[in-house]
Amino acid sequence: MNMALRRAPLIAALAWLGALLYYLPGTINHDSAWSLYSTGQWLNGARFYVDLVEINPPLIFYLHVPPVLLSRWTGLGLMPAFVLSVFLMILVSFALCVHITRQARVEEPYLWTVLLAGALATSLCVPMGSFGQREHIVVVLSMGYLFASAIRASGRSVGAKTATAAGLLAAVGLSLKPYFLLVPLLLELREVARKRSLSAAIRPDSIALFSVVLLYGVSVPVFHPEYLRDLVPMALATYARGFSVPLGPFLVQGSTLMLVGMLGTYLIARSATPMPRVTDTFWLAAVGFFGAYVWQMKGFPYHVVPVLALVFIALLPLAAHGPLVGDRGLLHRPRRLVSLLGVVVITSLIFSGGRYPSTKGTPLYELIQREAPGGTIAAFGSNMSLGFPLVIEAGVRWGSRFPTIWPVPGVWHSLHGSGPRPSPEQERELNEIMDWTRRAVAEDLQRFRPDLVIVDERPRKSLFDPLEFDWLTWAAKDSLFAEVWPDYTLIERLRSPAERHGPLAVYGREPEIDGL
Repeated sequence: MNMALRRAPLIAALAWLGALLYYLPGTINHDSAWSLYSTGQWLNGARFYVDLVEINPPLIFYLHVPPVLLSRWTGLGLMPAFVLSVFLMILVSFALCVHITRQARVEEPYLWTVLLAGALATSLCVPMGSFGQREHIVVVLSMGYLFASAIRASGRSVGAKTATAAGLLAAVGLSLKPYFLLVPLLLELREVARKRSLSAAIRPDSIALFSVVLLYGVSVPVFHPEYLRDLVPMALATYARGFSVPLGPFLVQGSTLMLVGMLGTYLIARSATPMPRVTDTFWLAAVGFFGAYVWQMKGFPYHVVPVLALVFIALLPLAAHGPLVGDRGLLHRPRRLVSLLGVVVITSLIFSGGRYPSTKGTPLYELIQREAPGGTIAAFGSNMSLGFPLVIEAGVRWGSRFPTIWPVPGVWHSLHGSGPRPSPEQERELNEIMDWTRRAVAEDLQRFRPDLVIVDERPRKSLFDPLEFDWLTWAAKDSLFAEVWPDYTLIERLRSPAERHGPLAVYGREPEIDGL
């Protein structure tokens, strides 16, 4: 252990570099790819929530400005530039954690070095296919704030400037989704309860954190008034019915039960941990992120990332403490065995998926390269991964204001599903949203004139199941669409097992004839 402690800086540097080399040539996830593309369009003059109908608040797009500019200034690809920017975040955050724990590592080198190792490992490895998702970024940027909280839990103090820096970084990450704010609320409540004084929550890091959150919240309606005026009401009327899992199935699905099991694992092993108040910090943050996971009620795979990351950090000091065999080994320390099993399970989950799969070489990618190289494509579907990261990898443009036609599934479920029927006023609002979305799709066809249009023809479509739905029948109810669509003819139907979304119908625009 002493040898490992002495070589910890070298090991950390090699881990960071090795992970960078692993992710750099890979593909990024669909959400990050859309954020990169749409941020580029925004920098070109497009307006968020008008020309780009996006449901997420603007902060995530601000964070994608540096990689887009880096790509433009250097000629580096968008995806490698994004990977580099995330690794810079990891480097800055980890350096801050190292600085925060410098005195604690002198007094308790084992505990704090292992916690730092867990923080670096989760920042580099936990996402895998979810690299760059908001759940990954919030883990990276909030780590300094969590370590500052852990330091205080150990009876030590954190300098004002260092604490302020930790709070500022955490504010950026935690503001990405309002649900994430459960984490600092829990930690600050613990601090108040521990010291039995409300003034315990008034510190440089907490002041910086909540001030930035408040400033960001106030700035959104000032700089993006369309978001609260137009997008939020539409999302409230449609998004939950289309994207959320019903409460009963959500609570018993595998990912929910797994997270509950991981949180419980720490409670079983807690009494044997070297410094429970310190590791409690990371477990309590995991509880906050679990609350965010439940609040969203979607069960997307990347939503579990923060919970797994922080439980891993909380369990690691106990799992790695002491020999594996002998009088103090695992068989004589059942709680340590439980913690080690928890670490093993989380580690297996980390590496089970690998990087996000590339679209290169798929039949759809090859068809685009054959029929519309460097052209424009669009898609009728409810999966963002129909278009992204395909657009970036294929080197084409996106011919729609929507990343995916996200308002439709929720409206369809509300009007035709088995749930409670909407009131006449709600039904009128839903039909207005449906008509507006149809017309927007038709206007985009006329405006962007995409060379290819991909249509999801699956009998049971994502987010519509178990209801039946046909995109072209839906779109044909708009008169403008009826005028524009005859310009398109079916090129090919893709049913290859390599296509995750098949069957897909690909329509091509008829070439214009000069003089006609």
